[in-house]
Amino acid sequence: MKYALVLLVAVAMLGMGMAECDIACTREYDPVCGADATHAETFGNACMFVFYNCQHPDAMMRLVRLGECNDA
Repeated sequence: MKYALVLLVAVAMLGMGMAECDIACTREYDPVCGADATHAETFGNACMFVFYNCQHPDAMMRLVRLGECNDA
């Protein structure tokens, strides 16, 4: 469910053509793991993951899993 929500928010932001990333994220720790072609990174929550992708449109990360990247 969270994965679908993150995906929905990301697609909506892209569809609106947001030139600036005016996103306010909470500091609630509910980690998600994102990755691009070169590395994986743990984000504090899904909002921070979406914000990162908004700030870095040329280096978009894909959502790999809910939880930290280094979870076994």
